Amino acid sequence: MFITAAQIRAARALIGVSQDGLARWSGISRPTLSAIEGGADTKASILKAVTEALESRGAIFTPDGVAQRMDWRDPVPDAETRRRVLSGLNEARRATHRPPLIDDED
Repeated sequence: MFITAAQIRAARALIGVSQDGLARWSGISRPTLSAIEGGADTKASILKAVTEALESRGAIFTPDGVAQRMDWRDPVPDAETRRRVLSGLNEARRATHRPPLIDDED
């Protein structure tokens, strides 16, 4: 299935990425992406690269449009965010669960 210019624009909006970001993710130039979103004909390989870049970040293309896969994480967190998340996960793994004390009433 080939995606349309409207689906690309909608997917970018759902994910919250700029043309520059999507162009970088898909390995094409921003002017090329801009032309595609404007309705210019393009090679199937370029549309495939754009589709894969969007799908890898949560876009789901349907015959009627586009949807977003819900995910708990930011599609492209910066290095500091990744460091904080990994640190928190590692801390949680090291933590032990201590159930509350219960007084027996005899």
